[in-house]
Amino acid sequence: MKRQPILDFFDISSNVEELPRNELFRLRGGYSDGTIDGGELPGVDVPPPPGSPDPDDDPWDWGGDDPHDGWEDDNSDSGGWSDTGGGSGGGGGGSIYTPPPANDDSNNDEDDTENNDPWERDEDGNIVMTVTDNQSHVDYRSSSSLPEDMKVKVILEEVIIKVGDQDITAFRVKEVLDINGNIVTDDLEQYMSNCHGYAFGDGELWFNDAFWSDQSGFDPTPNELGSFEDLLKSDTLYKEVDRSEADYAVIWKTEGGVEFLAHSAIVNSDGSYSQKSDTSKVYVVDSETDFVNTQLPPAPGDSQRVVYYKRNF
Repeated sequence: MKRQPILDFFDISSNVEELPRNELFRLRGGYSDGTIDGGELPGVDVPPPPGSPDPDDDPWDWGGDDPHDGWEDDNSDSGGWSDTGGGSGGGGGGSIYTPPPANDDSNNDEDDTENNDPWERDEDGNIVMTVTDNQSHVDYRSSSSLPEDMKVKVILEEVIIKVGDQDITAFRVKEVLDINGNIVTDDLEQYMSNCHGYAFGDGELWFNDAFWSDQSGFDPTPNELGSFEDLLKSDTLYKEVDRSEADYAVIWKTEGGVEFLAHSAIVNSDGSYSQKSDTSKVYVVDSETDFVNTQLPPAPGDSQRVVYYKRNF
């Protein structure tokens, strides 16, 4: 097997053209949503869903900085094209509405106020996090296609959270910088989690392989997403179920024979999907097709599958 290049994480923009297509989409500021200091991908001609803006006014663009982003919900109940062209606002004629908060309990018949995740919490209800010495970042400031509020650099610090005696690696946001390098202090909520952290981490965490390990064995760097992936695959705290019973939807992708967690969403009681990308606000799509379409399609020889999970705690 040809040895893959191991690229400098902090200067990946200068090396990104060396990667084959399937590896390009595995640059991990989170498999789900974006690249790390990446360049722009070649344009792909993809028709927008019904009801989308005129492409002459708002170009359709597959941008390289955030290849898994979708149709973003702004606070005025309208949208704008971002990088991947996944549709929200229904995708099939539905209207955009304000999504439920992270870990919405609308699928649960019991009326309780407890958190809908298994993580150890302190007496104030906050997730207990042990900070390590590792830091990382994702940088979308060079994007030519993202909205201005998504062109930021997010500084991440690694944390360990616990479920019982098990340690799970995650990241929390330490600082957000705007396109001019200024610290962002307002409206930080959209940056505080990636898709997995929104769905499974109360909107407070990023679950991602921040240091871009190569799971095929060429790079010894640990997969920081691995402990959370193993938790989902264990079928213990989160059970695989049919869509009608689900609290969460997850896209698992297989590239080069390696399966990894690509995207996550909350499944609402009406069957819609609340989700976000790395730096977007939360948005909603109405169907599984639209949920899948927030991702770039697999390359030839690769595959993806949608798995539904229900809380089992």
